[in-house]
Amino acid sequence: MSEPAKSSFFKQSGWMVIATVTGGVFMVLVQAMAAKMGKEYGVFNALLRFMILLSVPAAALQSIFAQQAAAAVDDEKHKSLVATTRAVLLATFVFWLGCSVVVVACTNTISHALDVANPIALWLTALVVLPTLTVPVFKGLLQGLHHFGGFGALQIIDGVGRFGTLLIILLLLQLTACGGLVAVCVGQFTTLAIGAWLTRQVWREKSAVKVEWKKWLALAIPLTLGMGTVVAMTTIDSLFVQKTFGQEGQTPLYMAAMFTGYAITMFIAPVALVMFPRLVRSAALSQKSNALLQTVVATASFGCVAALACSLLPKLVLRCMFFTKPAMVEAWPLVPWFTWGCLPMTLANVLVQNLLAHKKFKATPLIAAVPIAYALTLHWMLPGWKTLPEMQAFTHVAQSFGAFNLLLFVICAVFTWGPGANRASDRGSAAER
Repeated sequence: MSEPAKSSFFKQSGWMVIATVTGGVFMVLVQAMAAKMGKEYGVFNALLRFMILLSVPAAALQSIFAQQAAAAVDDEKHKSLVATTRAVLLATFVFWLGCSVVVVACTNTISHALDVANPIALWLTALVVLPTLTVPVFKGLLQGLHHFGGFGALQIIDGVGRFGTLLIILLLLQLTACGGLVAVCVGQFTTLAIGAWLTRQVWREKSAVKVEWKKWLALAIPLTLGMGTVVAMTTIDSLFVQKTFGQEGQTPLYMAAMFTGYAITMFIAPVALVMFPRLVRSAALSQKSNALLQTVVATASFGCVAALACSLLPKLVLRCMFFTKPAMVEAWPLVPWFTWGCLPMTLANVLVQNLLAHKKFKATPLIAAVPIAYALTLHWMLPGWKTLPEMQAFTHVAQSFGAFNLLLFVICAVFTWGPGANRASDRGSAAER
């Protein structure tokens, strides 16, 4: 990598770190205030994970559009990008409409499973799926076009919107899971509006090019399986724990420790975001790049330092993050398990993005099998763990979380550096060409 390229890489990474840390700070403040919900704090976090699970394709959409925008190096590919953007935005709206109908129709069943007292909270969750699905399209465009200023701004705006709204609700009304979802809606829809405005030159432009859906889906399906796996791994445990322990009001401690682990991923993920379009563009121009090695080393280094700090001072971390609810410090035994458990997931995310950027799709079936195996394990084991003391049961869940994340990382590492990994592409990319 040339000196100007290195300088650009570190400037972009630096801005993404600043933006993500700033947005992450506001998200932490949101969690600190949400902890005052008491028992409903567990419901609030479970609904957030349910929302993310409904919008699993969102992770793939960001990667798809980051890849397509980064590879749009001529006029023909630019016109294809415009046509695809307009078509996918319409498709995501239709998909959201279908999801909303299902959620409303199954309100009683879902509310009972997640111990949701107010069905309006569930309906707000369905509503916020719309921006959760569409914002990644705009983020992907900004990421792929190297518009990291706008991308970083979206990272900050969502956190600021949630925090501001939640603060107003906390001051004026009794804070509940429903109020928390209102704050999420404000943050997400504000981000949606600004993201649409920043990318208006792409989606407002008309293009006579027809979208080749067969070719597009050949790329979208593997990306959905790959990126959706990482997203699913962040949601499965919360839903199972809320379903199993929610009625006893025991879940807030688990959710607090879980969020501590995820906070680390928020602070070290931006390096991978900068790396992905660089890898795509290098592949499109047949250039060699050492961006993967730089990203893995940086991610592992930052992650180990953060996890070590959380392991040595777990009570201090919880006191700082949940200063409005000192009782959350009781979750400290879980913090090391979650922080170290999130590290292989974060590294796996880097490798997944690298595999997908180079269209090495043979890995996706095995990668996608990991969250399925994890869900089945929790389904089988949680009834027995429920009979154990609360913290011991939660520790088993956290240990399972780390074990399956490690399995995910190993699979990704084998396909990245194992035998035959240096091939430029596999049959998936050949079919796409």
